Amino acid sequence: MDPLHRALVDSDRRHGLFGPHATVLVGCSGGADSLALAHALHRLAPAHGWRVSAAYVHHGLRAAADDEAARLTELMAAWGMPFRVARVTVDPRGRSPEEAARDARYGALNAIAAELGAGILALGHHADDQIETVLMRLTKGSALPGLLGIPVSRAQAGGPRIVRPLLAVSRAEIEAYLNDHGLTWFEDATNQEEAIPRNRLRHQVVPVLKSLNPALPRTLATILDVLAAENEWLAEATRAAFMPLVRHAEPGLIAWDEAGLAGLPLALQRRALAMAYERVLGTRRGLTTDRIERMREPDAKALDLGDGLRLSSGHGLRWLAAPFTPPAPVPAVPGQRVDPWGVRLDLVEPAQAPPGGKDVVLFDADRLPGPLEWRTARPRTDRFTPWGHRDSHPLERFLAKERVPPPLRERLLVLAVGDEIWWVVGLRRSLHAPIDEGTRRVLMAHQDRRAWFDIANTDPYHV
Repeated sequence: MDPLHRALVDSDRRHGLFGPHATVLVGCSGGADSLALAHALHRLAPAHGWRVSAAYVHHGLRAAADDEAARLTELMAAWGMPFRVARVTVDPRGRSPEEAARDARYGALNAIAAELGAGILALGHHADDQIETVLMRLTKGSALPGLLGIPVSRAQAGGPRIVRPLLAVSRAEIEAYLNDHGLTWFEDATNQEEAIPRNRLRHQVVPVLKSLNPALPRTLATILDVLAAENEWLAEATRAAFMPLVRHAEPGLIAWDEAGLAGLPLALQRRALAMAYERVLGTRRGLTTDRIERMREPDAKALDLGDGLRLSSGHGLRWLAAPFTPPAPVPAVPGQRVDPWGVRLDLVEPAQAPPGGKDVVLFDADRLPGPLEWRTARPRTDRFTPWGHRDSHPLERFLAKERVPPPLRERLLVLAVGDEIWWVVGLRRSLHAPIDEGTRRVLMAHQDRRAWFDIANTDPYHV
């Protein structure tokens, strides 16, 4: 078997990249790595029952792209391999041109994969790319997850799984494969520009390292395999140690037991804080060692971490909160459930009304002063007359007295008429429209707490 074919089959066996009867889309730029990958997968496909297609993304940034797309179209037709060309517009606003082009490229490839029913997107990154990536991250500063380099396989939310079967194959081996099969690849002229840091590594640093160890690409691939398994074990250990300490979690907000986290080993503390950061923001971009260490500071009662991210402590808990944009209010209409809050209004006869409680409150439907709405709280401007009180107070005062943590206050769901709160959902109802002997129709407001909070068996309000 051809050495490159053997490497692909071995990568599939070790990492479960394809499996039988897979539908695969290859991102093919016409460079040596992606061209070799497309050719090798096409040749291996009949024996494994794979359906393999390829696609070229035209960014509109290089004059040579038109010629490359035309030549690849002709070549793939000669192979009998399905092929697409996708044109994209690169918008670099707020990002580097490279990042914008990458996002546009992935978007186009994901769209083509969806059209073809391809569950796998195969990319041609190889062992030399891996060396450069690890060195770049080491130079910039990175913890273990970053130093693992490019993953062999990565899931995408709502998209095909990305696989990189050539990460254990060197650039020299790829070029030898192409030469053996009489294939000519495209060279990107920008790869020679040593003003680009990655290119300086490629041309000045990596050759020195390879002179010390000619087998460096395979050596690094082996090391990263070992480290990846250890990192996975550490990630599971972190989840097992940290999740029991979490007291509240929702998009953009998480709270944990401060003393419990401080009692974990230092390595798990740092990993747990990285996990909390990712849970709040949905990404680890922007997470630095400095931010982790600032989050670990025992005396940090209120801390601005930048980018609107805030850390606060109180009553034994530590809260990490992202900037909060209130959702638009929703009219509270009987018979309509409002998700994701899991709240609902129903009109019932007095005899059918259940007992009230934290998650179910009852009002006299004929005493409504105006249309009700579901929305999040505005603690500084809302007014509230709690059940059992006669006077109206600023909602902020009530929430402080009830020891509702400040990061949670503006995220609380309320049932309101204008600025007057009728129910702080899950906490207390107002004095308005009580049920009495003259009540003919009952407005029942209720909430499925499980639909709102994702940490079971916790009271999200009181600390």
